Amino acid sequence: MSDLPTSSTIIPWTRVPLRAFVVIPGDEIGRDFVLVRQGGYPIDGGLEPMQGPLATVLRHLRDDPRGLPVTIHPECRRRAAA
Repeated sequence: MSDLPTSSTIIPWTRVPLRAFVVIPGDEIGRDFVLVRQGGYPIDGGLEPMQGPLATVLRHLRDDPRGLPVTIHPECRRRAAA
């Protein structure tokens, strides 16, 4: 008998990111600021607190060398378009 796992014991890779940046609406209703949180498992190197207008926050996230996916809450998009 081989000690290698069989197909019934292998967990399939879901191809879903296990780490991501999540952009959510800010707490202040009068300002169109957004906040960045981490989603999934802890992000290597941490996450510096980030808030501001959506365009500014996205520019900073694009410059992040880790290349993690970004998920934006629909309310943030609505506020930025208004």
